[in-house]
Amino acid sequence: MSNPTGSAQLAQALLLEQVGYYRKKLLNIEQEKNHQQQILQQTIDQLYQNAKQLQLKDVIQVEQLHEVVKKYSFELNLGAEILEFIGVASRELYQQLRNNQTPLKAFFTHASFALWLQKILELDHLRDDFRDYLLQTPHIQQLSLQLANHLLTENTPWLDYLRKLQLSQHSRIARGISFLQDQQQNIELKLEQRLAKVLLNQLGELITLPNDELADFCELIWSSVQEKTIKQCCMHIEAIDFEEFFILAYESWKQLRQTVLMQTLILRIVDVFYQHFAEDDLQSLILAVGLNKTDFYTEAERFLPPILKVLDQIGLLEQMLKNLLEPFYNSAQTQHLIDAHIQQMLDQAK
Repeated sequence: MSNPTGSAQLAQALLLEQVGYYRKKLLNIEQEKNHQQQILQQTIDQLYQNAKQLQLKDVIQVEQLHEVVKKYSFELNLGAEILEFIGVASRELYQQLRNNQTPLKAFFTHASFALWLQKILELDHLRDDFRDYLLQTPHIQQLSLQLANHLLTENTPWLDYLRKLQLSQHSRIARGISFLQDQQQNIELKLEQRLAKVLLNQLGELITLPNDELADFCELIWSSVQEKTIKQCCMHIEAIDFEEFFILAYESWKQLRQTVLMQTLILRIVDVFYQHFAEDDLQSLILAVGLNKTDFYTEAERFLPPILKVLDQIGLLEQMLKNLLEPFYNSAQTQHLIDAHIQQMLDQAK
């Protein structure tokens, strides 16, 4: 193996010197805080200013957004470690909530409740359609019959007594009772049908009450529960129920995201986003989400120094800088340039 040329040796020396230089600069942010803050500020200023010169459509195509969304929304699956973390986190969350004395109204104020209620009450056509659905759907009618049967069974024990009653067949009362027993099934069926119809009609009338009456009814219910604490709401929920809720939500989302309708809706939202912001510059987009130049500077100053120190402690910072700069110094073009400068200096020295 041939010895490295003078230009290669010089290039290697320059590489190591430059790596050491940048390593010290990066690690001395705290020691040279004023100077480093100025450099950081200038860098962010340049990036921020350049963002004003670029439109979204210049740097990203809608097809690229589609591919990103497909990968992370339709295909990405959480690993076993993350699912285990969800279980651990949900149990910890449950422990925090089950002893919390904060009332519901602290999370959902009366003003918020009133706004939601007002909006829901504005959907009067939807309420009318829902009432018609209840009154006309056979499955709902069958359910109301079952409920009526249960109510009659629980609240009219005398019907069961009448069914089992046995008297002497020669008395007039016995013949009357026998007639009633023969008709009992028909009587019970008619009672159930009538009660079921009443229940459905009452529910339909409740749903379509005038807005002011329905608002009073809903506010009465909210007033009765708003003082309940988080602890009271969690009294009958176990930790395993809480954990399974999060797992079921994730599993349900995995199934839902594979449906054609859901994928079409998500990609359509991406299309609308792109059409709306395609000609906006990147700086405007940053401002639109509530960020500004100061936010970038603050977060960079917050996270960059400790990250760099950890990278240096495990020996990665120097290697990363070397990997970044080494291709330049090892290139034939760079070494040819070094040779040319060395030759020029030798020629000038003669």
